[in-house]
Amino acid sequence: MESFEIEEAVITLGREGGWVQTRDGLKINYTANRLETVADPTGAGDVFFAAYLLSRFIKNRGIADACQYAAGIAARQVEGNYISLDRLVLP
Repeated sequence: MESFEIEEAVITLGREGGWVQTRDGLKINYTANRLETVADPTGAGDVFFAAYLLSRFIKNRGIADACQYAAGIAARQVEGNYISLDRLVLP
């Protein structure tokens, strides 16, 4: 992280949640949201990262809040309740 000046590394572990490691050594754990059903986990990590980036750097939320926001959005995606498959599949 030092060599490449990476400020935050985000680790996702699916239903296990994950964590963010900061360059100064802080580790922030987050939990995955409980799901009612699993429709399709395809793209859940990508959805998580997009939601995390939006929350963290556009909405200026702290790391823990951005993680929980992103976990919620990713959970909705996996349940099939957020982004429809036709919007995710390229023609």
